[in-house]
Amino acid sequence: MYTPGRKDWKLGVYVQNTDVGAVITQIAPGNAGQQAGLQPNDVIVAVGGARIGSFDNRIIELADEIRRSTDAFGRVSLLVFNSRLRSLTALAVSMNSTSSTLTGVVATRDRASLPYGSILNVELQNVSRPYYVIAGGKSNTRAEGNGPFGFEINFDPRYIDPRDQYQLTASISVGNQLMYGLPQPILVDVNNLGQQLNLLLEQATGGPAYSNPNNSVGSLVNVVNVGYPASFGPAQLNELFMQVLNRAPSAREVVAWQSYLTQGNSPNDLKVKLIASSQFRDRFSNNDRAYIDRVISALKNRPSNQQEVAYYTNRLQTTGSAELVANEILQKNP
Repeated sequence: MYTPGRKDWKLGVYVQNTDVGAVITQIAPGNAGQQAGLQPNDVIVAVGGARIGSFDNRIIELADEIRRSTDAFGRVSLLVFNSRLRSLTALAVSMNSTSSTLTGVVATRDRASLPYGSILNVELQNVSRPYYVIAGGKSNTRAEGNGPFGFEINFDPRYIDPRDQYQLTASISVGNQLMYGLPQPILVDVNNLGQQLNLLLEQATGGPAYSNPNNSVGSLVNVVNVGYPASFGPAQLNELFMQVLNRAPSAREVVAWQSYLTQGNSPNDLKVKLIASSQFRDRFSNNDRAYIDRVISALKNRPSNQQEVAYYTNRLQTTGSAELVANEILQKNP
């Protein structure tokens, strides 16, 4: 049984969070927001019935709720305050996809019939920087019977850096038991995805360290765990992820960041990388000023001012490196 992977969707609006919702500041031409009739100064109050904006000392981002609420066909409902009519309007919006697609077919070498509940796990991973997770880079589908089994990964191309090396891992498991895996991950050219991939899995029992997307760096079952620095343990890593990305780290991220810290990098270095990541920047819908404002408050533990927001926004647009600018902000005194 084949189930298409989840696409990522784009509304094409820039917003400012307020206590009444997300106020639209700009509309990107040709995108779903413009096609739905949204205008600057309109306020998106809710997405799929979930309130958004800044309230109760927290921020519910528009991008997050769009990811949660948009169905497989790109449809989502918005509750919008129309600034021209001064009234609330319910809109059914058809979103634009921002995903690139990687497809393939998986078979097992012994062609055995797989039991009910078998799951095929396929993941696209950054080999050069394993602590960066690719948005949409996983596919989990039912794999029952003799196969072969199709898969589709709809990943966000903004998370792909042509300077990095990428690999594909695949496994079949039932519950927590690994049944089949690739003997070695397969290197993938993410800039040339025209051809369908054909993967052949082998039995995991008694075999080598098979590729398994649910595990950590290199996706090997026999990963060697490394220790945290004494002052920064698993609880602190989990807390940092929740503060920056509003989620806990995956098992693979835990091991990758463990390795990163034990190589002599500091928790501040880790925080800069998370803040500079596409996962964090996506929350600001390409609004560089709002992103810089949040980076300053997160790294300096104080409100920003207009002059430094303008300066570092210009630095971001000039250098094109969020990590470089975040480091500059961190090192600024005070």
